[in-house]
Amino acid sequence: MKILPEVFGSYQIKGNDIQVVEVKLQRGEEVIAEAGNLFYMDSNIRMEAKVDGEGVLGVIGNILKRKIVGESAFFTRFTGNGVVAFSSERMGKIVPILLEGGSIYAQRDAFLCGVGDISIDMALQKRLSSGFFGGEGFILEKVSGKGLVFINATGYLEIKELQGETILVETAKAVAWSEGIDYDIEIIRDIKTAIFGDEGLFLTKLSGSGTVILQSVDFETFKRKIIGERTNN
Repeated sequence: MKILPEVFGSYQIKGNDIQVVEVKLQRGEEVIAEAGNLFYMDSNIRMEAKVDGEGVLGVIGNILKRKIVGESAFFTRFTGNGVVAFSSERMGKIVPILLEGGSIYAQRDAFLCGVGDISIDMALQKRLSSGFFGGEGFILEKVSGKGLVFINATGYLEIKELQGETILVETAKAVAWSEGIDYDIEIIRDIKTAIFGDEGLFLTKLSGSGTVILQSVDFETFKRKIIGERTNN
């Protein structure tokens, strides 16, 4: 997992607070994206629905897993020779990541699009307690393969390189991390702080060696606040 600059090779990320990524495809290349993320594309780019999985049972299994966690059953695949762009619904940053055969784990909805031999699967967290108390459910997105991956982050972006260290993060503000990082939820032991500190009862614990991508705003909480403000007005 390697974090790349906003403009590099065949892509460029545009915008400040709400960003888009523009990718130039050569013949034989493809981009896969979550359904609904398309911004614009050249007229000679082709798009079609796609489901990951080997064989009928593999395809059905992936559809069921994605529907259970509230995701669209299909990805969209774009092929051709030209430009295709994708927009993020988050107020924040798009993070370009180079995968060279490994995997990254990310929050549900964090994956925007990917170029190359990329596969996306749903992965159970190692400890069910992490899912029940972590604010994002016990399903993570596991993105694997070789190519470029673009991840959504909300608010200010912080990238940390851990070398056998451990950090504690407010729940749901860890967006993505490399496969060398262990993820768990730790309860706040001081009762007074837990009740009156307005930080909730749990913190996300990240430990090991690898890259961690943090966001300053929890996207789900941000959406609920926006909806609440609209309702009150």
